[in-house]
Amino acid sequence: MPHNSAGAATPGKGSGSEKINDRATASITNRVNRCDFCGDPRPTWKYTAESFTRSIAGSPVAIKFDGLWAACDVCHRLIEADQWARLLRRYKRLNPQADITAVITDVAALWQQFRIRRIGPAEVVGS
Repeated sequence: MPHNSAGAATPGKGSGSEKINDRATASITNRVNRCDFCGDPRPTWKYTAESFTRSIAGSPVAIKFDGLWAACDVCHRLIEADQWARLLRRYKRLNPQADITAVITDVAALWQQFRIRRIGPAEVVGS
């Protein structure tokens, strides 16, 4: 999945915008082309989650996240084992440009929304 302007992994790429409470909102269209948790270009798992809209650290734009989240094998194992702290350390190691408090806090909050809104089990990409 492409990265948003804050450097955090986001599911899919923007495909338009709308207004919510007088704020510009970028829409995210889901594609399973990059791990949404570390940025690996070879995701092998996908998750379904309810859509949600949230602001990204320091951005005047709220982003709408829809549907699919992709995960590579390593991130999938960490998600299934409920190892969110280890997943965040992996993200920081693989995305050193994002190692600032605001971005890391935002990534953790984004993943919390994924955890709350996740629907059903992971599926193998292509199934």
